Amino acid sequence: MLSIGTDMTAQKKIAAALKESEERYRFLVENAPLSITVVQGDRTRFVNRFGLDASGYTREEILSRPFLDFVHPEDRGLVYANHNRQMKGEKVAGLYSFRALMKSGESRWYDIKSVPVTWNGAPATMNYYIDVSERKSIEDTLHSVNGKLLLLSRITRHDLGNQITALRGFIDLSRAHTGDPGRLAGYLERMESIAGTLSEQLQFTRDYGELDLMSPQWLNLGEVFEKVAAQLPLDEVSLSLPEKNPDIYVDPLFSKVCYNLIEDSLRYGGEQLTEISVAAETRRSRAHRHVRDNGIGVPDSDKERIFDMGFGKKYRVWPLFVSGESSP
Repeated sequence: MLSIGTDMTAQKKIAAALKESEERYRFLVENAPLSITVVQGDRTRFVNRFGLDASGYTREEILSRPFLDFVHPEDRGLVYANHNRQMKGEKVAGLYSFRALMKSGESRWYDIKSVPVTWNGAPATMNYYIDVSERKSIEDTLHSVNGKLLLLSRITRHDLGNQITALRGFIDLSRAHTGDPGRLAGYLERMESIAGTLSEQLQFTRDYGELDLMSPQWLNLGEVFEKVAAQLPLDEVSLSLPEKNPDIYVDPLFSKVCYNLIEDSLRYGGEQLTEISVAAETRRSRAHRHVRDNGIGVPDSDKERIFDMGFGKKYRVWPLFVSGESSP
C-alpha cells in the first residue's frame, strides 16, 4: 500500500491568522468612534455601528437604498462626482464637506475622507465621516458677525459724513450772519441737534459691538421711527405712524434702516415733500412694513437696482443698499 499525504499545518495556520486579522479589523471598524461606510457602485455595502447610531437609520435601510438618498440634495452633485472620480482611479480632494440627511429630518455637516478599497473582489471606497456641524455653526456665526460689523462700519461712515457736512454748512452760515442774533441762535440750535445725533450714532456703534446687541431683539415699530425722526430735521414734513404699532423681532440694525429711509426722503424728496408715512399690515400670514413719502421718487426703470451697492450713487442714495442688506 502506498500512502501519500500533504502536511496542511502551515496553510491552516496562515488561514487562521488571516481570519483572526480580519476579525480584529472588523471589530475595530465596527466599534470605531466615527462613522464608516463602504460604497460600491451606487449602494452602501457596509456601515458601522457608530454610523447607524448617528444617522438614526437601521442597517437594512442604509444598505437597501442608493447612498445619495442620504445626502442633502444640494450636495449630491459634489459627492457623486468625487465618488465617481475615485472609482475611476482619479485623484480627489483629500477631505471635503457635505450635508448628510438624518432619519429625524435634520441635516448635519460632515467632513469625509475616502480611500479606494477592494470589496468582495470589486472596486469600492471606504469612507470616514467626522461630524463638523458645531464647527460649521461657529463659522457661520463668525461670518454673520463680521458681515454685520462691516455693514455697521459702512453705515456709520455714511451717517457721520452727512452730519459733518450739515454741521460745516451751519458753521459757514453762522460766520456769514454774525450780526444777526436771531439767525445765529437758530443755527446754534441746529448745530446742537447735530452734535446730539452724532453722539447717539457713536453710542449705537459702540453698543453694537457687544454680541448681545447683535442678536435679534423685540422692538416697537413706532418707537423706533419716533426715535430716529427726533434726530432728523423734519421741520414742516409730517411723519405718520400706524394706529397700532406692532412689536417686531429684528436685528438692531433695523433702526439704522429706518434712519436711512427717512433721511433719504428728506434729502431727495424735493420741494413737494410734505409727508412720510409708515404702515404695517399682514397679508397671507406675512407681516409687511411700508415707508412711503409724497416726494419726487425714483423712476420705475431704476427701482429694481436702487438697492445694488454702487448704483445708488446715481441718486446719492447709497443707504438704500444698507437697507436692502439689513432688512429682516
